[in-house]
Amino acid sequence: MLYSCTHTATVGVKRLKKCYCCWLEVWIYMLAAYVVVSLTLYVLARFSPYEWYDPHPCNAQCDLVENQFTLVNSLWFCVGSLMQQGTAARSAFL
Repeated sequence: MLYSCTHTATVGVKRLKKCYCCWLEVWIYMLAAYVVVSLTLYVLARFSPYEWYDPHPCNAQCDLVENQFTLVNSLWFCVGSLMQQGTAARSAFL
């Protein structure tokens, strides 16, 4: 149940504490969803063959492959999507 923060002077301190807890609870859920979505994108990028690329394409003897979608990039990707901004790191599997 959502509590309104209006008229807290007449209702008392108990209602104000409930309102503060609901406000804090919403932000905790937002942070948890942000972390879960970022970790999910990171794990999916690790499993997807489209995310791996050869950093030295001219050297045919190099067997090294890298994934550009790191954990920091996945966190930044989610922030950019929340703020509706573009990012340079784009997931190839989406």
